[in-house]
This record gives sequence, C-alpha cells and structure tokens, in this order.
Amino acid sequence: MRLAERLDALADAYAAHGLDPRPNLLPGASATEIDDVESAPGVRLPAAYRELYGWSAGTADELGAGPWLRFRDMHLLPLTRVVEERDALIEVYGWFEDVDFTTVAPLATLMPGWVPHAPVPHEMKIWRSHNRALDF
Repeated sequence: MRLAERLDALADAYAAHGLDPRPNLLPGASATEIDDVESAPGVRLPAAYRELYGWSAGTADELGAGPWLRFRDMHLLPLTRVVEERDALIEVYGWFEDVDFTTVAPLATLMPGWVPHAPVPHEMKIWRSHNRALDF
C-alpha cells in the first residue's frame, strides 16, 4: 500500500469518528512546488516527503480549531514552512556532528494549545507492537 493510500485510510478513520481532517488540509503540492522547497541551500527531501506533500501540502489552518491529521501531539506542517522549521532545527541542534542536515526536514509541528501528553494505559505496548524497530 502506498503512502497516499495509507494517509487516505487514516483520514477515513478520523472521519469515521467525527473528526474529518480533510477540510483542514491543503491540496497536494505539485512537483514544482516541492522542487522549490528543495532549491533552498542544503535541502533534500526524502522520496516519502515528496509523496506526503503531493497528497497534501499541509494543514490549512494551523491556529484554528482543527480537526487536524495528527501525528500524536503534532499536525502536518505546511510545505511552505519546511525550510523555516528546518533552519530553526539547525540553529538549535546544528552542533551534532553525526547528523546530515541536508536530509533533515520536519514534517510536523506541535499543535496550538499543546499540553504535555499523559500516556493512556497500555500505550507503550501499542506503540511497541506497531513500531518494532524503534527503541522506546
């Protein structure tokens, strides 16, 4: 299953629970729009980012009431802000010698009004079952 199909399934799941994120998603970006982001010095987007932003160019209303396509406590960052947010990451974490910042680009940002997340019971068990390659 391609990434776009998985994202459609995720959006459908939200919609089934009365939280359809599609009205708050921008239309997919064109290859030219994605190329424009990559034209910034030192930016090279992974292929999956190109597919993600081809599906949707991000959240239309970042400060509104949502609903958002969520990545835990984060929402999809608009493509137009990727370089800005990447540069902010480099400013803070640029001293890490083992990180190739040409391949680092954020795809999500904290949702407005974010409060620290309190895990639900068994959350780590669920995360581990779906993210076996990640060490928690």
